[in-house]
Amino acid sequence: MTPGARIKTAAEILTTLMDTGEPADRYLKTWGAKNRYAGSKDRRFLRELIFTVLRHRASYAQAMGAATARALTLAGARWGMGFEPNALETACTGEGHNAPPLSQEEKTALAVDTPPDAIEWPAWALTELRKGRSEEEANKLAIALNEIAPLDLRVNVGKAKRDEVLAALEAVGFPARPTPFSPAGIRIRRTAEEMAGQNIRGLPLFRDGRIEVQDEASQLVAQLAGAAPGGQVVELCAGGGGKTLVLGAALEGKGQLYACDTDERRLKAGQTRVARAGLHVVQPKVISPWDPAAGDEDPDLEDLMARADLVFLDVPCSGSGAWRRQPEGKWNLTAERLDELVQVQKAILARGARLVRPGGRLAYVTCSVFGRENQDQAHAFLQQTDEFAPTPVRELWEQHVSAPFPASLEAGLVDDTFLQLSPPLSGTDGFFFAAFTRNPG
Repeated sequence: MTPGARIKTAAEILTTLMDTGEPADRYLKTWGAKNRYAGSKDRRFLRELIFTVLRHRASYAQAMGAATARALTLAGARWGMGFEPNALETACTGEGHNAPPLSQEEKTALAVDTPPDAIEWPAWALTELRKGRSEEEANKLAIALNEIAPLDLRVNVGKAKRDEVLAALEAVGFPARPTPFSPAGIRIRRTAEEMAGQNIRGLPLFRDGRIEVQDEASQLVAQLAGAAPGGQVVELCAGGGGKTLVLGAALEGKGQLYACDTDERRLKAGQTRVARAGLHVVQPKVISPWDPAAGDEDPDLEDLMARADLVFLDVPCSGSGAWRRQPEGKWNLTAERLDELVQVQKAILARGARLVRPGGRLAYVTCSVFGRENQDQAHAFLQQTDEFAPTPVRELWEQHVSAPFPASLEAGLVDDTFLQLSPPLSGTDGFFFAAFTRNPG
């Protein structure tokens, strides 16, 4: 593809993403499979350009005086990909498959050396982020959540040792190191991430289930829940199965893990990962949505009422803690959708609490940095029930991750009980974890 054709194609893809709200990574993979005329270099260019635009959409729109897909793509090519103004004019001829020629307004906008400096969040979401935080702290977090994330892996400890996997990765050209906190985590150094992102799933290590791609924070929240050999564990919202793998491994082949979700397609995808990991304690279970206000009947889970040693809730959320990886999420989310998600989370908390046996544990997790989805939900839950008490995260960390609790994460403790992880604090995605123990009586 010529440079002009690449720019035109990128604008077309970006138009689709803006219209549909589809995850960029998934769409680009599908697009690449359907459009084989685009070679590997073309696909790499398109991916880099589109993700550059998604990360800098606010400043590019301000610089161009327009937020159309074409304006944003031209800005991304100019300031993200290093095209000089004359190179853009040469590329955009309108001939053949090339992008149409630049207008005088576009030429003027693209002539400046750098775009305006803007915090790359919608105004309403930045306001939401600032609730309970200083403006300086919120701005720092917003900026960190717009940076490129590292590539984290989790070692399947039932099949391999971390040191062995580190050595094997180094041997095939993947510079890697242990993650700071997760005892099963590995981080690919940023300089190798582009190569790793394309090839890691082709390695024998991955194909035979010795490693999985999983952010360190995602590993930690599942470890903190404290699944134990012989336990009865229920996971609601199991989805793609990343945390299912951690919970299942902790059972060490003894007990049962009911991986439940309302989306059969996602649940099946997760079970592919479970099979690759060699876990035999996982029982997938498709369930229907349930509203506690509708009555006491929950037929899909009635046989598990008050039986679970652990109920793990990885609830649907804004995904704001993972916007380093999915920058389109911030532009697709609306304040109205966040309101809806908060209500869904409350219903799932109520549903999950019913399944916990006396003395058992309820774990609540989001990949969010918004207080409304995190500590506000935990406080509201405790106010509505006298059957549960909060379980301090320090205690769980020292039992199930490592001892002592890391001093570097003290700032992430909420009410000295819950835990908020984030890129500035832990170098991970933004995850929230809260745990509650049901009164033995």
